[in-house]
Amino acid sequence: MEDLDALACVLPNGQLFDSDFGFYLHVYNLFQNAGLVDRGVPFARLALSTAPAGWDNRDLWHAVIKGSIDLGDWDNAYSALMMTPYDRL
Repeated sequence: MEDLDALACVLPNGQLFDSDFGFYLHVYNLFQNAGLVDRGVPFARLALSTAPAGWDNRDLWHAVIKGSIDLGDWDNAYSALMMTPYDRL
């Protein structure tokens, strides 16, 4: 408990994350809001890999596919497009 209090003091807004997914999603959003696509795409992928069952991942899949295209990373864009469980993004 003492460690959690210390960690809350150094995190922005004292925000603690209850899962890896929450952390990855938070970092992805930070990079996305800053316009750093090259930094955000890997965290979107990590968020997808740890997403809880039943979570609507459309935005993350879109971010990975479009971000990969924007970066000229055609192989990863195609791979993500083939792996997405959604027909339309």
